[in-house]
Parts: sequence; structure tokens; C-alpha cells
Amino acid sequence: MERADAGDGDALLGRDVYLHRLRAGIAAMTAALGGLDVLVFTGGAGADAPRLRALAAEGLGFLRVALDARRNADGTAGDRDISATVARVRTSVMTAREDLEISRQVHHLLINNTNKENNHDLDVLRRVG
Repeated sequence: MERADAGDGDALLGRDVYLHRLRAGIAAMTAALGGLDVLVFTGGAGADAPRLRALAAEGLGFLRVALDARRNADGTAGDRDISATVARVRTSVMTAREDLEISRQVHHLLINNTNKENNHDLDVLRRVG
């Protein structure tokens, strides 16, 4: 984003293609779902890039997405609403927590895999750990 903001032609093209595909994906999923109630930005590109969120939202106004510039720019960590007060679609930033999902799945395997015939997954976990 820094290089694109500085006017680097290749970086601008890359950013614009990324934004086009992001908006197209959001619009396509919105059409498939029959509407949009909440738009959530997560992961490195979503949670840590206020400029990217702002640019993405600029092209989604027809879906009634609008960001509050101050909330969007706020560097506070954690989950938060960045919607403009007039927005019909709520927009949030959420911290990705893949580690929690991995932990849940491992816990499920350990608790539910007591049958000796089906302990292959548990054996793999023991060898990796």
C-alpha cells in the first residue's frame, strides 16, 4: 500500500486489481446470499490495513457499506465496529484466531477418539507434538 500511495505504477496496478477482485467477491457473495447485514474484515490484510478497508468500502456504497473514517483509522487492537452511523450494513474488524480453532479441533480429537481402531489421528498428533 505504501508504494501505491507513493505513486508506484506497478504497485497501483496490483492494489487496484486486488481491490477490484475483493469488491467483486463481496458483491457476488452478497447476491448469492440475497443481501448483506455485516461485512467483516479479518486477517492481516483486513484487520491491519485501514487504508485498504477504506478503499474497498468506497466501491461498495451501492451495498450500503460506509465506514466511519475515525473508527477505521483507530489502531486499537481487537474486534470493533468501524461503520458510519448512517450505514445500513455494519462493518467490523475482527482479529483472526486460527489458534483457537486448531486448539478446539485437537481437543475434539483427544476427547472423542478413544476407540483403539480409530486412533490413527491421535497417533499422528503424538508424533508431531
